[in-house]
Amino acid sequence: MKIELTQKQYDAMHALTSDEYSNVREVLFGGAMGGGKTFLGCVWLITQALKYPNTRWLMGRARLKDIQDSTLVEFTSIVEKWGLAEQIKITFNNIAHKIEFKNGSLIEMKPLAYMPNDPEVNRLKGTYTGCFIDEGSDVNDKVYIRILTRLRWMTREYGITGKILTCSNPSQGFLKKRFYDMHMNNEMPKDRLFIPSTMGDNKHLDTNYVEGLNVESIGAKEFNYQVLGDWNFTEDMALLFDPEKLKEAFYVDTDSSSTYYLTCDPAGGLDRDYTVVALWLGGKCQEIWKNNDWKLYQTEQFIKDKMREYSISPSRVAIDAPGVGLDLAQRIRGCIQFFPTSSPFNKEPYKNKKSQLWYKFSKMVNEGEVVFQDDRYMDEIIEDLSSHKRTSYGRDQKMTVTSKENIKQEIGRSPDLGDCLVLRAAFEYGRSGFVIQRLK
Repeated sequence: MKIELTQKQYDAMHALTSDEYSNVREVLFGGAMGGGKTFLGCVWLITQALKYPNTRWLMGRARLKDIQDSTLVEFTSIVEKWGLAEQIKITFNNIAHKIEFKNGSLIEMKPLAYMPNDPEVNRLKGTYTGCFIDEGSDVNDKVYIRILTRLRWMTREYGITGKILTCSNPSQGFLKKRFYDMHMNNEMPKDRLFIPSTMGDNKHLDTNYVEGLNVESIGAKEFNYQVLGDWNFTEDMALLFDPEKLKEAFYVDTDSSSTYYLTCDPAGGLDRDYTVVALWLGGKCQEIWKNNDWKLYQTEQFIKDKMREYSISPSRVAIDAPGVGLDLAQRIRGCIQFFPTSSPFNKEPYKNKKSQLWYKFSKMVNEGEVVFQDDRYMDEIIEDLSSHKRTSYGRDQKMTVTSKENIKQEIGRSPDLGDCLVLRAAFEYGRSGFVIQRLK
C-alpha cells in the first residue's frame, strides 16, 4: 500500500514510529484547518495495528457522533483506498464501537467529553497500546491525563512506547500550555513533541477550496485562526459574537421594517426544557415567549394566533424541525422547516446549516443589524449566544460551532433562547436561495 504524506505528516509519523523517538510519549499535531490532521491519525492507527498483532488502540473524540460523521469517514476511505476491507471489520452501532483486524488487533472508538458525574474519568478502564485523539481542543485535561496512564498494552512485548497522538486546531485550553507555549519557550520536556501544520503544508487540498478561504471572504480573525493556525489568538477571537456589540443590541435601535417574522424552537424530550417563540420586525426582536408547559397543540395554536395578529405568512415562520419540531411544522403548512444537520447553502465551507446560520446571525449582530427589544431574558440571551464559539470539523476542516453537549456542560442547561433566535438568519438567504425543506 502506498502512503502519500505531506512533509509535516511524515515528520509526525517518524516521531510516532521510529526508535529514534522512543522517549516521546505525547505528540501534538496541527494548528490550522486543512493540515491533514485526521488523515494522519487514521494512517498511524491502521499501520500500527497491522504491524503489531493483538494490540489495542483507542480512537477518541468528544462525541461518538463526531467520530461517526468525520473521523470514521476518513478511516473508511483509507481502508478502501488501500484495499484492506477484507482484513478490517468496522462495527458502529448502539452496542459496540470498534474496529477489528484479522491479526487480532483492535481499535476502540470512545467519546472523550468530560462528564461531571465521572470527574475521575473512571469509565476509561481499559489499557491500550496507543491513542489517537481527534479535535483535541474539545477534550478535557483530566480525560487526557487518564488516557496517558492507560498506554501499556503489549508495549513491553513489542519493545515500543505507548504514545498518544493529539490532533487539534488552536485553542486556549490545556493543549496550548502543555505543548505550544513550551515549544515556543524552548521548555518542552523530552517526552513531548509539537509539530505545527497549516493549510499550506497540505498539497492535496482542492485549490478552489484553499483560494476561497481568504481574509476578504472569512475575515481577518477567522483567517488567522483557521487558516494560519495562530495559537496566540485571544479567547475573544474564538467568540462568534462581539461582546460589546451583543450588549449594545439591547440598548440601541435599528432601521424600521414592515416585515414580521416568527421563529420557534419547540421543547422536545429531555434535551430541551423550554419552547421558545420570538416575534421579529425586520431585525428587531420585539417579544419572546418562553414556556415549559406547552403541549404541541398549544404551541401550534399560539403561533397561528400570532400569525393572524401580525399578518405573518407561513413563509415568514421558521421552526427548528428535528424531533417534535417536524410534527409542529407539519401543522403550520408552508413554514420553513429548519434541519440543522442538512448541507449548507451554496456549498459554503460550513459543517452544516446550523453552523452556517450561527456565523450569519453573529455577523448580523456584530454589524448592528439585530436589536433585542424584549430585554427580560438579556442575561440568558447573552450567555446562550456567547457560549457558541468558532471551531472546525471534518477532513476538510469545515467551520462549525461549539457542540450543544459542550454548551450544556458549560452553562448547565440547553441554550433554547439562542436556538430560537438564530433562526432569524434563515430568512436572510431567501425562500428559494437557502435550501430549507418546506411542505408543499
